[in-house]
Amino acid sequence: MVVSDGKESTGMFSVYCPQHDANVLLGFRRLIRAINVAPGVIALQFRCYDGVVVELLTGARVGAAAEQRHRTAAAPQNGEVVEPRSR
Repeated sequence: MVVSDGKESTGMFSVYCPQHDANVLLGFRRLIRAINVAPGVIALQFRCYDGVVVELLTGARVGAAAEQRHRTAAAPQNGEVVEPRSR
């Protein structure tokens, strides 16, 4: 992935995986989708090494919007299979 300064980023994200029952480090190659949930809130969906789709909420206004997103189940798009979330 190329960032705004034209250099390639090698960033990693620490994301909780319920299958591993631990945080795992995932890079941009594992990124499935970025969803603009609300102004200042972005949901990044990754496919973990074990195949589970995991989500990371990021952005300047994650607080309240994060709670709303986790209370409201996202509808599957284009026939995708949505993994159940464990709490």
